[in-house]
Amino acid sequence: GVKTVEDKNQQLRQDAGASSRNPVVPKSNYADRNYLLRDLAHARQLSKEHNWTEIDVTGRAVEETATLIAELFNERFGSITVEDDDDSFSTSFANQYVG
Repeated sequence: GVKTVEDKNQQLRQDAGASSRNPVVPKSNYADRNYLLRDLAHARQLSKEHNWTEIDVTGRAVEETATLIAELFNERFGSITVEDDDDSFSTSFANQYVG
């Protein structure tokens, strides 16, 4: 069947709760589908109110996500001039961990 983002997030939360390193209180609503949907709706509402970009990170490595964020930042803001008492230089954000 087709998996939705909500289904994937619910599975991740359930898996996190089953992990012995990250136990979730048994009566927690953390992995509850309705709680998850409200949580996502709230995050999307905040993004809309503040004009934040929503990024789908489903199936992406952390490094890939970091590179995407750096590219979006550079597209919107270009290079940044950094000044201190002795020097001034321009730079762009880059993900140094991706080849």
